[in-house]
Amino acid sequence: MIQQFIDDSQRVGTMTIDGMESLSVGEKVSLFFKEGMVGIDRRLAGLKASAHKVDYDRTRNMVKGVDYFAHASDLITTPAFFDPNTMSWETYVKGVCLTPALLSAGSTEAARFYLWLKELAKTGVMGRTYHFSITSTDGLVQQAEDFVGGKVKNTHNSKSRLNQCYNSFSHAFGLIQGYNVAVSTLKARDIELFAKDLSSVSNIGNLIAEKIKDSSLVLKESDLLALQNNFVQFVKMANIVGAQVGLLNELHAVFNSQLDEMKKMK
Repeated sequence: MIQQFIDDSQRVGTMTIDGMESLSVGEKVSLFFKEGMVGIDRRLAGLKASAHKVDYDRTRNMVKGVDYFAHASDLITTPAFFDPNTMSWETYVKGVCLTPALLSAGSTEAARFYLWLKELAKTGVMGRTYHFSITSTDGLVQQAEDFVGGKVKNTHNSKSRLNQCYNSFSHAFGLIQGYNVAVSTLKARDIELFAKDLSSVSNIGNLIAEKIKDSSLVLKESDLLALQNNFVQFVKMANIVGAQVGLLNELHAVFNSQLDEMKKMK
């Protein structure tokens, strides 16, 4: 599922309304919306509703007298999407920990985009006030896109050496605490509500396509281009959020596995 989100975030950049010449403008817009949103809300809804903190206190107490260097080459669990040859474990963890802030920003953007599309469907007038705002304000989407699209690769390997991840046991617990701080901002229904926001965007997009089909909504070529560009940016963001949520859920399980493995180090 994570790989599909990543692939779709890259695929959507090649989408255009023009498409097949034999279709009418309304049919092209309809196909455009359907292809862009296909299954993304359902995939998101299928992810865990929230991420929980990782309790590392017991493991920290158990390894207090353990020589880290005696176990530096021991293999521990890491995510399949982590490649120690392309980035450090700390960089990976910090990249995944962008997720809660990104999810919050994505929900805000989904609400704004829905209202913009709703006004278009209602009045037939392309609002000039909307622009895709997240990347122009705090750069969260760009950071996440660089991480998910450029650094994260499925290595099909779930083990790395301890010293490829941490330079000490304290380093491990510090990174886990950073994760705990990040996920503490997540609410139980954040992911579910974002998936519903995406469904609302999809539904209003299909309504616009139907209005174009029956000629009750006529858009100039420049308006169609603006609709296309905003939609592509939005769907790319939604898929990046989906990938990040999947990586966050996976990281929770990995941390718990690592702690179990550290407990066995004597």
